[in-house]
Amino acid sequence: MKSIFWLLLVLGLPIGFSGCGGNSASGPPPPPPVTNTFAYLRSVGHFTPYQIKVMKSDGSQAVIGSPDYFLSVRLSPDGKKIVYSYSAANGYQIGIMNADGSGQTTLTTTGGVYPQFAFNGSKIVYEDEASGGVVLMNADGTNPITLSQSGYSYWWPSISPNGSLIVMGFSQPGGATGLATMNIDGSGFKVIEYCNYCYTPTFSADGTRLLLQDDPQAYLWSINLDGTMPRQLTTTSTNLGPVVVGNQVMYDAIPAGTQNPDWGSYRIFSMNPDGSNQTQVTTDSAFDGFMTSEAPYPQ
Repeated sequence: MKSIFWLLLVLGLPIGFSGCGGNSASGPPPPPPVTNTFAYLRSVGHFTPYQIKVMKSDGSQAVIGSPDYFLSVRLSPDGKKIVYSYSAANGYQIGIMNADGSGQTTLTTTGGVYPQFAFNGSKIVYEDEASGGVVLMNADGTNPITLSQSGYSYWWPSISPNGSLIVMGFSQPGGATGLATMNIDGSGFKVIEYCNYCYTPTFSADGTRLLLQDDPQAYLWSINLDGTMPRQLTTTSTNLGPVVVGNQVMYDAIPAGTQNPDWGSYRIFSMNPDGSNQTQVTTDSAFDGFMTSEAPYPQ
């Protein structure tokens, strides 16, 4: 046995020990496994109420709740909660439910649209239509804080993976519109670019770039946080989204070859962050998507 031990040392081969004070491996722990589970909206027929569905990473699907007048939907990072906006008697409001559809709870009373979970699911950010501000609140609806600048209106807010930045569309006094970022406390407002068609911005999975729907043709792009190095990801028009799910970018598009396309023709697609491997994911017979408005009607 001793001779084998010394031979391993001479050859420089690794020797493992157990019960000697823990793991000898250095560096950070491995990241959690990437899953492509997500929640989306499916129309039960053209221009009708929507139901929420969850597609799991194994391709199985589950219908969550009855059709309602939902506007947008997002799954929490841990897959346990769904946040959504819906049309109520007093305007669009923000709600939350368990991933199985139980425990539906309205979180707002003054109105809100396009909610998204913060990086760890403990916070929710959304657009307050009444004030034109970005609101950050706890995931149970408590402690809402409005982040705004005088005279500005914001829309489609999204939080960076590390929870430090918010990206959003904006309009400023005088009417100019564009994309901007600010710190999570509302400070450090910074214009990325001025543009008339900059929709639904979100951060890439690693937080180093922004993904957005840009220009009247609704192509998808990625850019650096300072607006440099733009990269066009799609080459067909009327793409909607995008939404980062695991290590993939999900978005809505109309499948090639669709005859007489209309709003109900949209399906969910996935692609790599560089735009490669564009693949249709859902095959329902009516609209599939993450939101039901702010999108170009196919011509």
